[in-house]
Amino acid sequence: MRRRRDPSGRPALTGPEGKANDTPPPAGPGRVALFGGPGGGAIVAGYVAAFRAGGGEVVGLLNDAAEAGDRINGHRVLGGFADWRRLAADIRFLAPLHKVIQGLGVPDARWATLIDPRAAVAADATLGPGCHVGPYAEIHPGARLGRHVGVRGGAKISHDCAIGDFAFIGLNAIACGYVEIGEGAHIAPQAAIREELRVGRYAVVGLGAVVVSEVADFAIVAGNPARQIGTVPVLAAKEA
Repeated sequence: MRRRRDPSGRPALTGPEGKANDTPPPAGPGRVALFGGPGGGAIVAGYVAAFRAGGGEVVGLLNDAAEAGDRINGHRVLGGFADWRRLAADIRFLAPLHKVIQGLGVPDARWATLIDPRAAVAADATLGPGCHVGPYAEIHPGARLGRHVGVRGGAKISHDCAIGDFAFIGLNAIACGYVEIGEGAHIAPQAAIREELRVGRYAVVGLGAVVVSEVADFAIVAGNPARQIGTVPVLAAKEA
């Protein structure tokens, strides 16, 4: 599958015959409040800012470690995590780190699904509520992403991959065809996963790792080829 740009300058995916997938540019996310702060929150705020001319606005942050009225990376803190209920009904939410939203009771209809306008997402790929996809990422035909999946800039999710809820795909990471990535798994930047493999629930794939065999639930793997170097404690994984 090749990459080209349509006349608007937005990346597009093309098939073997060079025909572009008929995927319209993503709509802006509207007014968005972010659960979080510096780090992941600032990065996702940048994705929203890419829509500034066409329907994207960060109204502020929800953060338990700051006071209402404080500013983080230029964005006003609106209150703590539980204060989402006080915000106007037209405001939708994103949470770069899923540990902050567990138990808050935010309905799925209030979560934004954000695709940076510079990303390329196939028309038949599916993304659950709360997903965010960074600039120049590619999500290929038949890929399925669950709820609150984070895909950072330049990452590639190939055809027919299945990505579980709360998984994180780091900068420039690659999942080849038919890969399954379990709930809460963390794929670090520059990692590559060979086709038709499974990365287990809450597993961690280290920086630049090359995965050529199955990765068990809660396993930590690193290297080329990737080998298990540790285990994520079960309780820590579910709180992460």
